[in-house]
Amino acid sequence: MILAIIHAESKFKATAISNKGARGLMQLSKSTSDWAAKEIGLQNYSYEQIFDPQINIQIGCWYIEKLFKQFDSFTLAVCAYNAGSGNVTKWLQKYSPDGKKLSYIPFKETRDYLKKVVRYKKIYDFLFNVFDKR
Repeated sequence: MILAIIHAESKFKATAISNKGARGLMQLSKSTSDWAAKEIGLQNYSYEQIFDPQINIQIGCWYIEKLFKQFDSFTLAVCAYNAGSGNVTKWLQKYSPDGKKLSYIPFKETRDYLKKVVRYKKIYDFLFNVFDKR
């Protein structure tokens, strides 16, 4: 799943910068990165280190795990990674018959992002299954 997110976010370019300023492989914002680095306990961290793949992936994995724990759903966690957990919480109140699944994702960018991550995840799952059998 992490490979699918990295593929969707940066196409594996460690120096990628989005038009919103998110950086690195997992396209992390300064506020998310600073918060995560503090929670993880990274010593002497600065946002310029976010281009380091090891730091970027460590922070990105911590964040996606946090979203999984919050929403208990692959789909919702991926949507929150793209659109923010606050938006997904609002959408669950408005577009969910049971408070657990979305019947509609209002942001086209997030709908497209989710489709892309799911498609890439299927590819990586297939490849890992092929190579695991060798």
